[in-house]
Amino acid sequence: EYYKVMPKYIVELFNITGKITRQDQEEVALQAIEVWSTICDEEIALQEEIDEATSDGSSHSVVHHYFIQQALPGLVPLLLETMMKQEEDQVEDDGAW
Repeated sequence: EYYKVMPKYIVELFNITGKITRQDQEEVALQAIEVWSTICDEEIALQEEIDEATSDGSSHSVVHHYFIQQALPGLVPLLLETMMKQEEDQVEDDGAW
């Protein structure tokens, strides 16, 4: 359960994955994006746990750091930039024929 220790590393993780995503190695960039997708999946599951507990009137001990919410202002432009680069590469490839 690495999620609980991630606060110490999240800023550096964001910096590293952002740098990797901007480079031209598509397979590595996809893995960097997958890191954030995995964090998002984990946080969705945590939020569902919290919602379920509060709807039952129960207390919960779920640790939720809201990494995705905090990273969105940087992630959205990064993902859009990556998508545009991918689209440009496809146009270049189409022009080769």
